[in-house]
Amino acid sequence: MSIETVKETLNQAGGATGFSPIITALIGTAVVIALYEYWHRNTREYKMTKNIPTPPELPLVGNAHLVYGLSNAEIMKRGIVYINKYGETLRAWLGNVLLILLTNPADIEIILSTNNHLTKAEEYRYFKPWFGDGLLISKGDHWRHHRKMIAPTFHQSILKSFVPTFVQHSQAVVDRMRKEVGKSFDVHDYMSQTTVEILLTTAMGVKKIPEGNKSFEYAQAVVDMCDIIHKRQVKLFYRLDAIYNFTKLREKGDKMMNIILGMTKRVVSDRKQNFSAENRAIIEEVDDVSKQKALNKNEGLRDDLDDIDENDVGAKRRLALLDAMVEMAKNPEIEWNEKDIMDEVNTIMFEGHDTTSAGSSFALCMLGIHKDIQEKVYAEQKAIFGDNMLRDCTFNVADADTDADAIVGASAGDEAEAGAVAGAVTAADVGIN
Repeated sequence: MSIETVKETLNQAGGATGFSPIITALIGTAVVIALYEYWHRNTREYKMTKNIPTPPELPLVGNAHLVYGLSNAEIMKRGIVYINKYGETLRAWLGNVLLILLTNPADIEIILSTNNHLTKAEEYRYFKPWFGDGLLISKGDHWRHHRKMIAPTFHQSILKSFVPTFVQHSQAVVDRMRKEVGKSFDVHDYMSQTTVEILLTTAMGVKKIPEGNKSFEYAQAVVDMCDIIHKRQVKLFYRLDAIYNFTKLREKGDKMMNIILGMTKRVVSDRKQNFSAENRAIIEEVDDVSKQKALNKNEGLRDDLDDIDENDVGAKRRLALLDAMVEMAKNPEIEWNEKDIMDEVNTIMFEGHDTTSAGSSFALCMLGIHKDIQEKVYAEQKAIFGDNMLRDCTFNVADADTDADAIVGASAGDEAEAGAVAGAVTAADVGIN
């Protein structure tokens, strides 16, 4: 039988059935999609969340079509629109990836304050080259061991010793911001640099902050790297390593990682060369009476930091974060190595400055927008400081809330200064993030 005869026979068969290869392919695709959708709608995840409000969905892609081609800022705006329309809790599917969006602080607090669910979502794998097995993305026994070893370095006595440093850097950022009085400017540029420098000189024990714009360069690299990771989380093609590795985004990501890891390597190297546990240690004498008073005051949700603060009695020798980790690595009886130091330094450098700079920037922005609230803040500080508005703030155990609030307006002489030193308030939370 010749080739021509075979072709003629196949053409006659196709014509007899009335189905062209294209139609057959379309029908097959539709069947596959239908079967997938049937399976998807019968999964445990789908059934448990089907009553949560969601924007319009499409088969196979879910809600991905709603954010296709949008920038990160545009995705955020679109999400706010849907939250306003559908309520404070929202469900979204990006293909087969389920997202639950929470906006109620009470719901968020319950999730973040529990140790029951430590395994992070698949999207956190993009942080692995950055944080290694640091606290942010580790799980199980590794997370518990590192949490137990690191938590004492954020004891209240350590944080109290940092207050003069908070004040010093707050005054410095106020001085840098004076040139912006009467102008519109991005306050985050100032607060990100300040929080990096605060973190370096407190938790990391750096004696001399990097010269030039190194702190700002690090902070900007963190912002850019987070933007890259977010794109990988929401853009289908970037999620695939085989495609991402050949993109310009990968080149930019490598450049940002070199800046970030270069900073933390220098910090660790400097601290190890100048390490002296005895000179850096803080000795505190704690009696049963003061602990009982603190215990009676604490209410609400608690964690292991509360237990550490309340169960310490007697003389305690305490070290800040990096000093404590360097000492642990030298102790053969403690399971802690050089990689653990680098992983946690990278994690804390990110967690400690990124959230703090963002929170303080938002606070200052709100004070700038709402002038009536700004006046109330200034009046409150005036009532505390009287005629000596430029005096340094202190840590007052008896009235910590009042003294912390005082930091907000300690140098409030004009609009730029009225809230700039509020960074010291949120900077004091570096060890809690």
